[in-house]
Amino acid sequence: MKVINVLLTFLGSLVKSIIGKNSKILRILKGLFYFRLPGNKYLIANYKELKRTRSRFYLFQINHLIVAFDSGSLNDNRGIGRIAKNIFNELSKKIYLSKACNNVEFHIRQLDDCDPDQIDFYFFSSIHWVDSRYLSKSVIMIMDTIPLDLNLYFPKADVKQWRELFRDYAQRSIGIITISEWSAGRISKHLDIALDKIKVIPPGVNHFIPHSIYPLLNLKTSPYVVFVGSDDFHKNIDIILEVFRSDELGNLKLVLVGDNKSAGERCKKFINKDNVIFLGKISDAEVAKVISNAKALLCPSLLEGFGLPPLEAALHGVPSICSNRPALNEVLKNAAIFVEPTNISSWRQQIRRVISDSDLRETLVLEAQTVAKKFTWEIFLNNVLTHFHTLKMGANDVSYPSHHREQ
Repeated sequence: MKVINVLLTFLGSLVKSIIGKNSKILRILKGLFYFRLPGNKYLIANYKELKRTRSRFYLFQINHLIVAFDSGSLNDNRGIGRIAKNIFNELSKKIYLSKACNNVEFHIRQLDDCDPDQIDFYFFSSIHWVDSRYLSKSVIMIMDTIPLDLNLYFPKADVKQWRELFRDYAQRSIGIITISEWSAGRISKHLDIALDKIKVIPPGVNHFIPHSIYPLLNLKTSPYVVFVGSDDFHKNIDIILEVFRSDELGNLKLVLVGDNKSAGERCKKFINKDNVIFLGKISDAEVAKVISNAKALLCPSLLEGFGLPPLEAALHGVPSICSNRPALNEVLKNAAIFVEPTNISSWRQQIRRVISDSDLRETLVLEAQTVAKKFTWEIFLNNVLTHFHTLKMGANDVSYPSHHREQ
């Protein structure tokens, strides 16, 4: 892998030196290849190249529309921040393609400034970062309403914020975008929003190049399953720790990635330290490395708005065992093994089954890869931009072109 990384880095430098920084060819390449190469040498359309105007907004002319994209959620350390970065990276890619090609569906250029009255929409990729001054022209993304679905287990202040402030934001906005039919139904119920005001546009699935200088302990020689996520209540991490409380799974290890070390503190009295490994927060490329060497990914969430980790795992040839919950069923269908989230014996049984049955693992991976390929950030952004144009025309029920996902 190190040899490949060196070759990719060298290739990026070589292409730049041959065709020059301002070449139209380089613009096209930047638009087509927007993944980072190791060593920070890359041919990439990166949001950091964009210019921020009007304090926190990036202004874009998209065909005949002017849209202000809020940059606040770029600072979010949760999944919200990852989604925002992918949106802006894709916008940056489209800017390069617009400069290099004439036959593109959306001609996009960044504006240094414009008259505020000319702005058609303000787009907020998370309701947590909405600026209420712009609500009359706002399109807001809401991933889920889990703090309301599981309100007894979230801080009262968070629940109140959703029931009062966020409900007000959603009702006063022009439109809502969410990531699954399940989430759309919950948003409609909890925030008292008509379903025809909510557009379902699934997110893209990232395929990071596995690359790591991280010391992966003895993971290369020991079989393991992996959990990727936080210690938030709905992630249900404690149930997986309970699964590994006994030695029924033999020498199989559990590797936990993400901001979840507090779970280890809660369970340190019974955790077998040899079988449970907390890696904490590591880079996306390092996460990809850990996932790609795992026997399976575990997704025990009590609720999810979509469920990206199982699809990301599939792109690395790794099957998933997931909670039997609506959004995960909606997205994954037959591409995962489903378990009741609090049934410890079922988790142990299905983990043993997946680990021991290579044919089952292969079938699950192929199914999940087929599903994952339907979700790209290009498709996501195309659908968002199409929705902007539909809203401008005053129509709520849009017939999406071919880039809309299959239902």
